Amino acid sequence: MGSISPPPGQFRQPTQPQRPTASASPPSRRGGCLTTFLILIVIANASAIAVYSSPSIQATQALSSVPRATRQLLSLLNVLNIGFAIALFRWRKWGFYGIAATTIIGLLINLSADVPKGIVVTGLMGPIVLWLLLRPHWNDMT
Repeated sequence: MGSISPPPGQFRQPTQPQRPTASASPPSRRGGCLTTFLILIVIANASAIAVYSSPSIQATQALSSVPRATRQLLSLLNVLNIGFAIALFRWRKWGFYGIAATTIIGLLINLSADVPKGIVVTGLMGPIVLWLLLRPHWNDMT
């Protein structure tokens, strides 16, 4: 049996394979509040890193009661939070889980350092606000 070919003068167009997409629907449009909040997370964490690692006299005096190892751990948590915020800019759910985890670790550090309870509770507000801002987009995230 012979192969079926198009009539003379007609050419078959080769078919392009379909590329699989990461998700069936395009990512949500990020609102201004969420974008602003993520930018504030990056700025606040970068500022905290600068304060924790600053050799200035004011920073050294203000943090004199905080052990060096604790300041280093807090700086590491701040670096991780910047990475998690970037992940949220890219619609990755693990970015939120990471921020929640670093918040819990920070909470434990603050409780062990006898930080006033009001400040400790205030520290929990960030992930709560972030969750409220992410909720409308959660199903679109990967």
